[in-house]
Amino acid sequence: MASYKSILQATLFGLIAVVGANFLIGEPLIRASVSVLFLAPAAWLMIRSHQVAKRKKADQERRLNGALRIATNHFLVSVRNLNRLKVITQSDTDLAEAEELVDEVVREMHQLVDRMRNAAGRSPASLEKETSRG
Repeated sequence: MASYKSILQATLFGLIAVVGANFLIGEPLIRASVSVLFLAPAAWLMIRSHQVAKRKKADQERRLNGALRIATNHFLVSVRNLNRLKVITQSDTDLAEAEELVDEVVREMHQLVDRMRNAAGRSPASLEKETSRG
């Protein structure tokens, strides 16, 4: 990623070149072409650095909520399991055992929702402190 200093330098160079082109070049088409040639790299650097900064921020946020992500992934697996069990119960004759399995998955999902509630909006450091106390 380009540093802000290099972006500033490229932008200043582009602006100085455009001002110089306006004074030194009389032909409007050539003046416009030179201006675009000098300002395009600066614009590209600014856009690229903004994209990289947004990507870094998203990666940091993703890492901050690792416990929430894990609990959410487990919850999605439980939803798939619940759906499979319900499909099986519709075609199976032994409904009592299948309903017990469904109830077990639902209890697990309630526990996962509690875990997600505890993990939401918290940093990994605060979660570690809480688990080491308990």
